[in-house]
Amino acid sequence: MKESTIWATCLSIIVAFVIVSELVIVARTSFLSQSGLDWSLILLLLWSFPVLASFTIAYKCREKKVLKILSLCVALSMLAPLSHFFIGELGVKTDFSGVAGLVVNLKIYSALSLLAAVVGFVLAVILQSIRHNMTRKNSPPPSEQ
Repeated sequence: MKESTIWATCLSIIVAFVIVSELVIVARTSFLSQSGLDWSLILLLLWSFPVLASFTIAYKCREKKVLKILSLCVALSMLAPLSHFFIGELGVKTDFSGVAGLVVNLKIYSALSLLAAVVGFVLAVILQSIRHNMTRKNSPPPSEQ
C-alpha cells in the first residue's frame, strides 16, 4: 500500500473519531443519560482511534513517520474543537461553549492528540522490535567458512 494511501486512511480514522465523538456528545443529553451508559467511558474508548491512526503510520510507513503523525495531530487539533464549537452554536449543550470554549478545546485536543500520537508511535516501535527479534532468532545462523 502506498504511503499516501496509508496517510489518507489514517486521516479518515481521525475524521471518523471527530464525527463519532460529537455524536456521543449529542446523544449524551438524550439517549445515553436515559440508558445508563457511561458516556465518558465511551469517549475514552474512542481515543483508541487516534492511537490506531498514529500506530498505523508508524508501523506501515517507511519515511517521514513523525511528520505524518504530527500532521494528523494538527488535523485532530483543528477539526475536533471546530466541530465542538459548531454543535454548541447549534444549541447542543456542551461542556465548553463559545469562542472561549473553542480555545480551551483547542488546547485540550492538542495535548491529547500528541499523547495519542506518542502512545501509537511507541506501540509501533515496540511491535517492530519484537517482530525484528523474532525473525532474527528464527533465521538460520550464518555458515562458518
